Amino acid sequence: MSVSISAEEHLAKFSLTVKDANEFITANLNQPDVIFYAALDHGVTTSMLNQITNYSPEIICQYFNTAGFECSELDETSILLNRNADVLEKLVNFNQNIGILSNSSIREEIEPQLISPQVPHVFLAQHIPCRGMMDCMMPQS
Repeated sequence: MSVSISAEEHLAKFSLTVKDANEFITANLNQPDVIFYAALDHGVTTSMLNQITNYSPEIICQYFNTAGFECSELDETSILLNRNADVLEKLVNFNQNIGILSNSSIREEIEPQLISPQVPHVFLAQHIPCRGMMDCMMPQS
């Protein structure tokens, strides 16, 4: 099973179509920097550019290399950005364990080790207001 996603699926995350992307590329053909940085900023790989433009990855790399860019930089973005979320779902789930591996059991074991004059009690988990995983990961204002 391939975990890489197609250009169509990836562009849909940005409410764009392959046609939209192709029109953007065509309109900016004389500005490889604009195309390169747009692709880099949006996690569009050389494989996706191939799907969008029907130019071979070799031609795409030659186009960017001639302008002083390294096309392999575009492919490095695919490591985290261009995967189907369901493949990683089991890695980003809340702790559903019970007993000794539950959050409360682990907290009981670890918290006493954290309480010290250098770490005020207000920074312990139960004092951090959050509504979900992302809120807990972001600093509270």
